Amino acid sequence: MILLPRLRSKVSQLDAAIRSDPALPIRIAYDAKAYTDEDQGGGKGKYLAELLSGIGPSTVGLMQDRRYDGDLPVIAHGKLGYLAWQQTTLPALIAAVRADVFLAPYNTAPLLLPARTTLVSVIHDLILLERPTHHRFLSRSKERYRGLLQRQTMRRSNLLVAVSRFTADAIRRHVPEADVRVVYNTIGASWFVERPLGPVAEPDQRYVLLVTSNVPHKNVTRAMEAFARFKAAMPNDPIALRIAGVRSSAAQFQAMAKELGVGGEVHVESFLSESELQMLYRGATCALVPSLKEGFGIPALEAMASGVPLASSNTWSLPEVGGNAPLYFDPTDTGAMASTLERICGNQDLQRELASRGLERAKAFHPSVVKQAIRHMWDDVARMTRDRPDRVTAARATS
Repeated sequence: MILLPRLRSKVSQLDAAIRSDPALPIRIAYDAKAYTDEDQGGGKGKYLAELLSGIGPSTVGLMQDRRYDGDLPVIAHGKLGYLAWQQTTLPALIAAVRADVFLAPYNTAPLLLPARTTLVSVIHDLILLERPTHHRFLSRSKERYRGLLQRQTMRRSNLLVAVSRFTADAIRRHVPEADVRVVYNTIGASWFVERPLGPVAEPDQRYVLLVTSNVPHKNVTRAMEAFARFKAAMPNDPIALRIAGVRSSAAQFQAMAKELGVGGEVHVESFLSESELQMLYRGATCALVPSLKEGFGIPALEAMASGVPLASSNTWSLPEVGGNAPLYFDPTDTGAMASTLERICGNQDLQRELASRGLERAKAFHPSVVKQAIRHMWDDVARMTRDRPDRVTAARATS
């Protein structure tokens, strides 16, 4: 088998890494899907990178047989579609690398794992289990399958990592006995400014910024309807709406804007690097987060860290993340959303106050704070893995 020499080599490397890092003496395998798909720069991929940062070299990524140009240690094997690969090939790879711990970063995990392996699963949200909204990229049968798989993942995991207290509470409603740790999302230190920058754009170049994706729970349609109502109430204000993150749906949203009578004031951004997105935030008069459901809400944190006034939905995890920094609204009420935009964009004193509140609130999610929680989590995982009865029995049998 062509894979066999690579596996032997990787196991040897992991053994050497464990000897060099006595503080975390466990082999950690993880699902590296984010390195080869569209989420590479998205929230789940960034969260995975944060969890793995600073824990030493005793890790290996496992992925389908796809092109990967990065420099992280990975093993790519298997041609099946992802859901089938996750339940068949992935468990075999986990066993082959003799993983002490498997990290499942995307809400679901293999149902069958080696008895020796501790399962740590990250739960970003429970959208598929609580008031699911049909996703245009998934069939309803696939949604149901993923929902059932997520429920089983939560039941079978030795440890669940939630990205917010809201998500942790939702997990406990479904699995009361679950061992859940909260490790917040974060963003890079380069996002955090020391003080509000104030108005950057000229008055005739001001804009509201919406960073989102085109899935139903992001509520983009209502956001555009609210912007149209806001513009109708302030016809002499040249402020625009700039939307980032939905490049593939640009034509759809431009057509919708035209129907709403704001075709000239809505602009869909092309692909943006992280530094370009930071500049887009810092130039905004206001950031808008209209989501119906969020497990965390990274755009809210990005806005606050950038010193930008925030208008936010009042649902799911967003009040936990935003604290007292945003002005909140009911995301199902376009009139309330429009009024919130009007209050912020028409009052510079309020803009300065909200920006200052946001900077203060964002400190709770700075990478330096989150990294401490991550390290405590891995220490607990190492202790849990070392003390598991099946591992203790195996160790005695071989001594």
